[in-house]
Amino acid sequence: MEDHAADIIGMLDRLGMESAIIGGHSFGGLLSIYLATHYPDRIKKIIIIDAAARLHPNTATMVAPAISRLGKKWPSFSAYLAEIKQSPSLKGKWFPEMESYYRVDVKETDNGSYTTNSSIEHITEVIQGVVESGIDWLEQVGRTTQSAILINAIENYGDEAPILPEELAMETVDAMKACKYITVPGNHFTMLYGKGAREIATAINDFIMDEDA
Repeated sequence: MEDHAADIIGMLDRLGMESAIIGGHSFGGLLSIYLATHYPDRIKKIIIIDAAARLHPNTATMVAPAISRLGKKWPSFSAYLAEIKQSPSLKGKWFPEMESYYRVDVKETDNGSYTTNSSIEHITEVIQGVVESGIDWLEQVGRTTQSAILINAIENYGDEAPILPEELAMETVDAMKACKYITVPGNHFTMLYGKGAREIATAINDFIMDEDA
């Protein structure tokens, strides 16, 4: 997390930006919180999209099908896409615009098959880095002084529950100095498309334009 934060601050320095409104989805939401507490003079406001100090206790199991695709091979892009559409989090929730996301998720190999660009080793390293960092995320959110919004996907991720149940989202909202809670349709991934995406964009725009926030 420290390395990712340093990358963002380095980018702001390179762009000549003294401060910025920053936000992110999932891991990016936690990174936004980390930046707000460790670089308070550089972060004006934070936008947290489906992230919080605590997630559903079975999150690792719930996201396992998505992670299991990493490193696999498929004979064609259409075969890859067909498998993706059957994942528990996407059944009956496919948006055509999702295809562009998954198209850049894979690359064609020398023999014409397809495999993922991201490696499971790298993703595992990132997850372990967060877990083993010893960061007390409730303590982190309690230290934020910036205005914030937390946008929460309310639908189940797969067959079990939302990745971020409302009660855990509100735990983070209540711990922060000035955070507004907003719900949108969709689950942890599908919220980024269709009606959920439109509502997220509206919420972000309103938050940025609100001079009192």
